[in-house]
Amino acid sequence: MTRGRLKPRRPLRNEVYSLAGVMALPLALLLAFPYCGIGYRSAADRPAPAPGCAYVTLTEEAERAAVEATRASWRMRSAGVRNLVTDLGVEAIPETVPGAVMEIGGRGRLPPAGTVESDLKPLPPTRAAPKAARLVQPKPAADPDAALAFPRRELLNID
Repeated sequence: MTRGRLKPRRPLRNEVYSLAGVMALPLALLLAFPYCGIGYRSAADRPAPAPGCAYVTLTEEAERAAVEATRASWRMRSAGVRNLVTDLGVEAIPETVPGAVMEIGGRGRLPPAGTVESDLKPLPPTRAAPKAARLVQPKPAADPDAALAFPRRELLNID
């Protein structure tokens, strides 16, 4: 008995086609990936250049005095703040006595609702179709070919 070669069920070229189809998407992603972004390093911070001109030149003492004056203008006086804020723990809130806002005599009563009469019906008449009329079939003529545009006898004539 001779031993035969083993043959795959599908030819090898079909397997290569399937592999190429499956690997197309990863290959496209690999080719589209920006490799220059892998070794990216940000540029070193450069010192700010000195200004080319200045509106005012101050000494350090004058600059410190100007900053202090600016900070002082931002602060509020403590007496002004006390007037703005009410400390509820210091004084008791005065009780308001409940009372009438308006005198009872000053209020007018509304007149009682009356009835309104009208000739209009509350619902519109029906929109239904009228009752169907009985259809009457026309009586057949004595000569059946008389009513037709092309009589049957003429249509059956082959001549």
